[in-house]
Amino acid sequence: MKRIFFLVAIFSFLFSSCIFVNDNSGQEPDNPPVDENTALVTFENKSKFDVNIYLGSNPYIGAVSCTVPASSTNYSKAFIISKDQSIGDVFYIEYLIKIGNALFPYWTHEASSGWKSQAIKKGENNKIIIDELTKCESKSAYLLIENNTNSEVRVNNGTTPLKPYASSEALISKQGGCGIYEVSPLKLNECSDINLGYLQGVKIKIDITNEFPLPLANSDVTAGNIYTISVNKDEHGVASASLKSVTPFNIDTQKKIWSLDNSIFTTEFPTAMRLSYDKKSTLIMGTAKTDIKKIGIACIDEYGKYSTGTDNFISFTNANNLLYTSIVDFVEQDDGSIVMLCRQVFEADDIPDTYVIACYDFNKDLKWQKSIPSSAKLNNGKYYKFHFRSDTRNKLVQIEKDKFAFVGIYNLYSKDDNDYYSSSDIYYLITYIDGTDVENKIVKSDAVKYSRSSDCIDALDGLERHLTSAYFDGSDLYICGYDNWTPADYSTTHVGKVWKAPLTEITSGTFDFSSASNVVYSCENCLFFGIDGNNSNGKASYVVCGEYKDSGKLLKGCFVTSDMIKGNSSCEPVLYTVKEKNHCWFNQLCQYGNKILLCGKSGDSFDGNTNPLPFVVAFDYNGNKLWENLTYTSYTDALNILPNSIGTYLLQLGSSKGDDNKIHYVNADLLGNEAK
Repeated sequence: MKRIFFLVAIFSFLFSSCIFVNDNSGQEPDNPPVDENTALVTFENKSKFDVNIYLGSNPYIGAVSCTVPASSTNYSKAFIISKDQSIGDVFYIEYLIKIGNALFPYWTHEASSGWKSQAIKKGENNKIIIDELTKCESKSAYLLIENNTNSEVRVNNGTTPLKPYASSEALISKQGGCGIYEVSPLKLNECSDINLGYLQGVKIKIDITNEFPLPLANSDVTAGNIYTISVNKDEHGVASASLKSVTPFNIDTQKKIWSLDNSIFTTEFPTAMRLSYDKKSTLIMGTAKTDIKKIGIACIDEYGKYSTGTDNFISFTNANNLLYTSIVDFVEQDDGSIVMLCRQVFEADDIPDTYVIACYDFNKDLKWQKSIPSSAKLNNGKYYKFHFRSDTRNKLVQIEKDKFAFVGIYNLYSKDDNDYYSSSDIYYLITYIDGTDVENKIVKSDAVKYSRSSDCIDALDGLERHLTSAYFDGSDLYICGYDNWTPADYSTTHVGKVWKAPLTEITSGTFDFSSASNVVYSCENCLFFGIDGNNSNGKASYVVCGEYKDSGKLLKGCFVTSDMIKGNSSCEPVLYTVKEKNHCWFNQLCQYGNKILLCGKSGDSFDGNTNPLPFVVAFDYNGNKLWENLTYTSYTDALNILPNSIGTYLLQLGSSKGDDNKIHYVNADLLGNEAK
């Protein structure tokens, strides 16, 4: 008797390192020659899924006769001519539903779509139409076993090993191996059967002698769900298994997972990602691949539909002399207009680089703008120059409609007769712009306010200090950043800071960075890169993340929440390391329900360029790690992460190996979030 549907395989989720093996590989089968005892049967597959065909015996007890690729119109295979030419034979249809990179076989159990009767006749058109699958209501549940240990794992029913689908052996490989087993509602007598009535006999075995029961009981299991069980070892080598997630098994789950290559933006310059105003789509801005003078926008909805057009790209003034335009940050307003902060670099030496903040309706017109030279000579003979970290989000923050603040730094330096720059001092900078105060669409000079730090007592000459990201909770602007850092010397003490700037001090340009009362959190050995806020249940909160220099000059990812800061003013941030990597740091974060999702980069060197590895990790608000993903080995950095309204998140991956940045949309439920 065939495997009792102990399904799935050596495969891989987008966030696990299993690889699915399909012996049929979707190609035309190697058919035996048609002779007097056989005839060709042609399959027309109207569904979007590959389909297994069983002849005579249903998927629970039969063997696969062939696999018909999705959307095939003329797939043929030779079968023995039917003995009964009036009744014919029964072909059972099993849909292979792809969730991530995993295949979940599904049999509808209905005569209308689950099986087809066909008399195989010599010399006739033996055609079977496979219907489109519009819904799936599984009568089974599925156990996904993830092996995150350095030992091989097997699943036993009593003393009998169970083989995952498409695997020749019962072992689940170590360090990321996985297998799926169907929990069948049918009462079959084979000792290897798993069914809803006999889960108590199933155990997980590791290290030959170490065995423990499943972390769920019969009463916990409901048909139609995927139960992900994670097998782990702690620092003492003690193994355990925990229920990681419960995910509905349906077509909608499959639709939520997709990947998409960046096709319209050049990766020579940064791209920026933001949620749309209605939170149902993600907007991406960048420099056009076909014309680097232009900057444009694309929209990706929750199911991967990608839209853009020629009208979605613009260039500002001095286009003839313009070298390129790059995005710094942007926000979509409730009327659909995009307010963007971008940088323009010109070919002519006498035209300084310029930062443009503009409100543009890509379907209509430019509403307002303000151009600010990135550098200029002051009356005291010194110069200033603006800077913004290109790898941080939330540099541009909406205060009200058409009113924005953006954060960064400016250099103040002198230049001698030989054009040699000296005495470089770096100051914090908040800029506030009121776009409603315009004349001929140009924001008036008095509608632009600057808050600049005026002392360098805590930052020695030449050391970098920076504001990197901000969050406005409706009354106060929270800003994160760092100072006292020399990029070439990690022996200096980093100081990460979080400031609280009242709205009145932002709009007036009078915020005082040096006031101790305005610094709500300060931590040595930190660089803070990102801050993101969440206003769930009427309670505003924020999370700050970045890099922590631990002893031995090792870099770790770090984060701290507003609740941690409020609970203990001297609290230490939560630290994270990537196994077998010397250094790692968080680039971006998002809050999702009661979880914090963070993405970043790890490597063997301080600059991250030696054996780089991107990662994504989830924590709860108490600092407990929920899950992590280290499987994007063909990329070098996880650049950005955003949530959306259907229980998924969008992850942007980049590569410094010459490949384009790629954007991946991943179902978060399969990675540890609760089912929605």
